[in-house]
Amino acid sequence: MPSEFEEIFSLLANQRKNKRSLTLLFSRILDIFKTLKTAERAFLVSLPDSGDYRLWCSSDGGGRQIPDAGRSISNHAFMTALESGKETFFKETQLDRRFRTNAEHSDGARVQWIEVIPVGGKELATAIYLDSRYARSESDFSLTEGHMGLLELIQLLMIQGQRTDTPKVGGKKDSTAKIEMPEVSESQKIPQIPVGEICKFGSF
Repeated sequence: MPSEFEEIFSLLANQRKNKRSLTLLFSRILDIFKTLKTAERAFLVSLPDSGDYRLWCSSDGGGRQIPDAGRSISNHAFMTALESGKETFFKETQLDRRFRTNAEHSDGARVQWIEVIPVGGKELATAIYLDSRYARSESDFSLTEGHMGLLELIQLLMIQGQRTDTPKVGGKKDSTAKIEMPEVSESQKIPQIPVGEICKFGSF
């Protein structure tokens, strides 16, 4: 068994004893997907019925949490992938204003690709969100049965949390974050998303 999966099982075994184990577990899963997809950053994101995006955890190039991570999520990429229900890869995103985020408007950095991997069905509205400022090679980045199992594990843990009313991951009051749409021209604006629903993007 790969050592990375042994670590996952160890964290899973301790998640009821240690409140931080669930956060560490999700962070380690993010690192596994980040390595597999050669991503620079990774996020675990949900869209509750409140309409405010929830950032469970994030990981930058050095494995650290990303400050104000909600500003780095492309609403267009996230919602498009959730609507399809499938792993979705967006390339050359730096050339398309629909993928622009508030963080990119602030610091000028542009990600070259985004990949969104939905977790569970549309009712869970959760995904692993990956991106990078660097081009990706044409290698095979397919998910194995082990990786699919990790997605199922995330889904089960979140459903368990909903049933037991588990406190927000890490116990932080600010673990929810509204991802604001950046300022764009009228012709580039993305349609408003009804709270808790997935809508079609028409010509998008």
